[in-house]
Formats: sequence, structure tokens, C-alpha cells
Amino acid sequence: MSFTHVVDKIPAAGLEFTEVLSTEWLGRALGDAFRPVGVPGEAKLEVAREGTSVVVDGELTFTAEFTCSRCAEDVQVTHLLPVRLSFVVGEEPEESEEEADDLDTFGMAADREVIFYQGPEVDLEAPLVEVIIFALPAYPLCAEDCRGVCVDCGQNRNALPGGDCRCAEKRVDPRFAKLASISLPTKPN
Repeated sequence: MSFTHVVDKIPAAGLEFTEVLSTEWLGRALGDAFRPVGVPGEAKLEVAREGTSVVVDGELTFTAEFTCSRCAEDVQVTHLLPVRLSFVVGEEPEESEEEADDLDTFGMAADREVIFYQGPEVDLEAPLVEVIIFALPAYPLCAEDCRGVCVDCGQNRNALPGGDCRCAEKRVDPRFAKLASISLPTKPN
């Protein structure tokens, strides 16, 4: 798997290619929260040269497994991530955050990630890993409305009718346990 391209050898019409993303490569790119499922992913990319700049468009497709951050169930999801990169010759300017927001993207569309490169070739691997990292959530959920686990007994509340566990009704705060044994006289009507 080679994501390195010599800029001068990119034809005027550009390159279109499909690269298999091995499960080993995906495992390194996904980090700890996500795991590849044993099926390779795919990168469909178009690489074009515009003067000394290189524009990359395409998509990454892969299936990953993760453990839901609320209910601890394992879930598989297929991801389709857009790739919009622009490689520009030079060094990244040292700008303050305010100035970085106003940074001219060197004539490139604002929705592109601008990457500075030096030398005769561009390496797409690190920017593609960044596309994956920034697209995946830090705390993945099986569903937006996941109810998580019961804080008392640990049951998955998504699997319970109504999503509520009955153990909370039985639980008595230990600070008030003595009050449960007190019988109060009833008032006559």
C-alpha cells in the first residue's frame, strides 16, 4: 500500500485509483476506541496537479466495531468518509489562532484541508489517517437515544421494556433506611 506520489509524475489529467486499506493499516489508523472487523477498507481517490499544488478528492470506506460508551454493547458501523485535501508547497506559517481562521487557502476551496509539503513528492497516508480520526467520535454511541446501563444493577436499559430498570424502585438510600422501620399512626378520617 503506497500513498506517496511524485508531483511531477502526476499526469495533467490526474490519477484515479482505488487502494485497499488493510485491516492492519485500519487498526493503526482507528486507535483504541474502534476496531477493524477483519474486512479490508477501500480508498477511492482522484489526485490532480494544479501547478505545484496537488488536489485530492475521494472517499474512504471501512467497517469498524466499537463498544458503545453508554451501554457497553459492541456495534459494527460502515463508514463512508469524504476526502478533500490540498497539498501546497512550502512550510506552514506560524500564525495565531485568530489569524489562522482568516488564512487564505491559497485559492483552494475553504472546505479543503490544506497540507504543506516540501520536496518532490506528497504522502497521503498521514492526512488520510487524520480524516479518519477527526470523523470518528471520541465517545461513540450505538444510537443517539441510547439509554445506557442501570447505575444500580448494570443492566442494559435499551433491552428493558420502557427502558427503565425496576431495581431503582427497590433501592433505599442507606441514610434513610432507619425511617423505613418507623410506623406512623394513621389519622382517623
